[in-house]
Amino acid sequence: MTIYLGIGLIILVLVFLAALKLFRRIWAAFLTLVILGILLVTGLTVTRNIPLKEWIYEINPFVEEESISEDLSSYYLEPLSSDAASTVSEGSAAYGAIIQLGDLDLYGRSVFAHIRLSDDQEPGNHGEERNEYINVDPTGWKNFKNNGNWVNNRCHLIGYQFSGLNDELRNLSIGTSYLNKGTEGSGTDEDNPDSMLFYEQRLDDWLHKNPEKELDLYVRPIYEGANMTPTCYYMQWVGFNDAGEQVPIEIGGHSETVKGNIKGVLLQNRSPSCTIDYERGEITVKE
Repeated sequence: MTIYLGIGLIILVLVFLAALKLFRRIWAAFLTLVILGILLVTGLTVTRNIPLKEWIYEINPFVEEESISEDLSSYYLEPLSSDAASTVSEGSAAYGAIIQLGDLDLYGRSVFAHIRLSDDQEPGNHGEERNEYINVDPTGWKNFKNNGNWVNNRCHLIGYQFSGLNDELRNLSIGTSYLNKGTEGSGTDEDNPDSMLFYEQRLDDWLHKNPEKELDLYVRPIYEGANMTPTCYYMQWVGFNDAGEQVPIEIGGHSETVKGNIKGVLLQNRSPSCTIDYERGEITVKE
């Protein structure tokens, strides 16, 4: 907070000089200085125990608080065109895939990941193997154990099998193990339709069985307010044939039609045995 106090004092001096020049009266400039000084001290007092980013969020009239909608069309994004440019050059983008990642937001959170690729552009088909360890932490990262198992995962928005991106913060957020890999314990459960893995595996199978087609996959974490932990994740997908026409990909689970041939799903970022405080990132095991 010291740096903000210093900046505030500099601003007060500049305002005093400006007011003195404007009013040509020392008393008017001094009164302006007193009023602004009171506002500064009040602001510092109010925010002393409040994280600065959350305080900025609360007072910023240009930041709208996002609420969770069950209408998937409210999260819809147009698929990538075949000539769209990538925002990264690593991973599957090095083999011709189109990858677009949103810039980290005001709070350092990832906001979306979008990819269009064919089966032969997957890194695994070029002999690349994933490092099982992720070496960076998404903003707000905390973890807790339940019966000896970690509750949270560093969750890729676009799965590694598609993107080939492992330590890219713009493609990482906080997701429970249950959301990410379908189980609260060790291992994975790709048959759990509450998990991202369920949809990723079936989309990967579709690509493998349709080598002449392309997959367009868009994933977005949905945060409420200034929360660092997403409440849920939105996944959207569609296929393209060799003529560039959209084709639906039916993979079941909880997926539904979003628009035309485009399917999607909204997955809750939860863990059945735990209660999650999305604002503070705290997790408690249910009794």
